Amino acid sequence: MAIVVKQKKLKCEICKKEIPVSVAKTSEGADYVHHFCSEECHHHYFEQRPEEKKSKKKK
Repeated sequence: MAIVVKQKKLKCEICKKEIPVSVAKTSEGADYVHHFCSEECHHHYFEQRPEEKKSKKKK
């Protein structure tokens, strides 16, 4: 008999795909945490929000 372990899932900030916590890529700021399913979605997020990328580098 196989043991089934349910993993908590998150939604990608860009494409809204459900992903297991264990494979999610995260980007943390002072007041937020964003989760992404891939490097592509991660880069796309910061292309749309260059001000967040700049403030992240200053810290």
